[in-house]
Amino acid sequence: MFERVLIPTDLSLESDKIFDYALNLSGIKEVVAIHSVEASAYELITERKSDEPEEAVSAHGINPSAVEARHMLQELKRREERLSEKGRRLRDAGIKFRAIVDEGNMIDMAIVELAEKENASIILMGSHGKTPWEEVLYGSVSEKVARRARIPVLVLRYDHFNNASPAELAANTFTKVVFPTDLSPTSDKVVNLLQLIKPQEVIVLYSPQQQDEEKDDKTRNKRLENIQMEFNAAGIKAEVVLRYGDILENILKASEGATSVVMASHGKGILKEWLTGSISLNVARRARVPVLLAHEGDISF
Repeated sequence: MFERVLIPTDLSLESDKIFDYALNLSGIKEVVAIHSVEASAYELITERKSDEPEEAVSAHGINPSAVEARHMLQELKRREERLSEKGRRLRDAGIKFRAIVDEGNMIDMAIVELAEKENASIILMGSHGKTPWEEVLYGSVSEKVARRARIPVLVLRYDHFNNASPAELAANTFTKVVFPTDLSPTSDKVVNLLQLIKPQEVIVLYSPQQQDEEKDDKTRNKRLENIQMEFNAAGIKAEVVLRYGDILENILKASEGATSVVMASHGKGILKEWLTGSISLNVARRARVPVLLAHEGDISF
């Protein structure tokens, strides 16, 4: 179902695994790759001085800023060539590939805007899995995109590839899915997404915090039963699991026997995100399997 894929990349060797993953993900017809260059004055000046010292540039009556601009154009061209090379195997496999190099500081916004412009069906994001404190100090492009994008974002931490090749991970991602639900309308929309993905098995996880208050909730039990019946009617094996206590830890525990987690993402500000704890983004940081996040604002499948 994910025919048009957007892959943001930092051009690192690690990011090659995301392209190899896309190559083996069923149903993909086109990949649009974006690399956003942050205009760092320090990098440009360092590069210029290694080639044409500032004193020599000024002595010849040349505006140093013009030299910086020329170096940036050369750098953009070099990165375009590197990005195009990353798509070679995709093109060889008959998958359309386009490379876009963008210059700007708001990388996450560029990715979200391009996803809408290109009518992408999913964003594949590589992530190093920062801790919550690192997220506050430095930010994480993958997590900012997951908060803001209006299409599903599949977060692939690079350490997911330690125990499986990109081909193996792609083939098995949606075999056995953990679906955490709070029975909200947003979670109901994720049910629709899973029916389109058609995993072999879904674990419907509901995790109330207070066992005594929730034990005899017949309305809740009926809604969970209806979700299970919906999956079964779609040919998907489904099991409802109730686990009381810490929601995040319960999701992580359930994911240990699964191949991915698919859940709604909630868009909070970065500091509030750390202080209150976003369940979805913390799952993406810590789960040992890929995590597909769907934004609550506009899940359109």
